[in-house]
Amino acid sequence: MDKKIIFDPARKKYVSYTPEEEVRQWMVDYLVNLLGYPISWVTLEKRIKYGRIYKRIDILVRERYGQPLILVECKASCYALQEAHLNQIALYNATLQAPFIMLTNGLSLFSFKLEKTKNRYIQIYNPPFFRQNI
Repeated sequence: MDKKIIFDPARKKYVSYTPEEEVRQWMVDYLVNLLGYPISWVTLEKRIKYGRIYKRIDILVRERYGQPLILVECKASCYALQEAHLNQIALYNATLQAPFIMLTNGLSLFSFKLEKTKNRYIQIYNPPFFRQNI
């Protein structure tokens, strides 16, 4: 049986196809081709340290000077997005402090802005588009 693969333009290689990888690649396409972020700003499956343990984030968009800008958590489309998924990405972002987080299953997409002074997330209805001055 042949293993299915999908091309990942951010990593510039073919990777194993999974339902979550399909959503991840859809999200990369959305970030680059609809929101306008340079592909060179997009990192996939990066390992981060949270306390004493390591976690793997799905997508991180960094701005031109390398600071985290958008953290994205992807779930396979067969999963309904739940508050636990939002808590998961918020936990990951406690280390990164990206001003925006996004959560998607390929069917739904939710965007949030970190309100640092109150240490909470506010849902936003327009995703953060790329601006040349970022």
